[in-house]
Amino acid sequence: SYFFKKVEYMDVVQFGANVATALSLIAAIIFGVIGYIQNNKRFRSEYTLGLMQFKFEQDDIFRAYDYMSNLIAEEKDYNRSEVNDKKLAEAVEKLLSYFELISIAYLRHDADRQIIEKQIKSGMRDTYIRCKPYIIERRKELKRPKLYDNLRIVATEHFM
Repeated sequence: SYFFKKVEYMDVVQFGANVATALSLIAAIIFGVIGYIQNNKRFRSEYTLGLMQFKFEQDDIFRAYDYMSNLIAEEKDYNRSEVNDKKLAEAVEKLLSYFELISIAYLRHDADRQIIEKQIKSGMRDTYIRCKPYIIERRKELKRPKLYDNLRIVATEHFM
């Protein structure tokens, strides 16, 4: 009888130790997942803010953005043949490429979507709308049917 009571007591102690170990492991996993999510979100936000800042660090992209803002305000489409300044025409190409890069990051969830939507959603959408005839023409000219396709997807399916 004494032997069985001792075994039962040892079973309870062992069971308690097993439960404590399991709870410690579960807590460690939960804290690890929370840390991963927090760091991933912070990295995504920092990456996105870096992309947003790039526009202001590049004079030609900033100039093209300003030019496109004027076209948007006047509700005019972009027509490269009407642009006499070759550097401005090249800057518009860079702006479209910049928006394509942001669109890729947006679609792949590499960038913080909320930041993009708050800061440049309308600019990207309206630039695509104003440049759409030019983009179609440029696709044919370069024989690249998917040129700026990610920008099209974001501007027409996500930002409308």
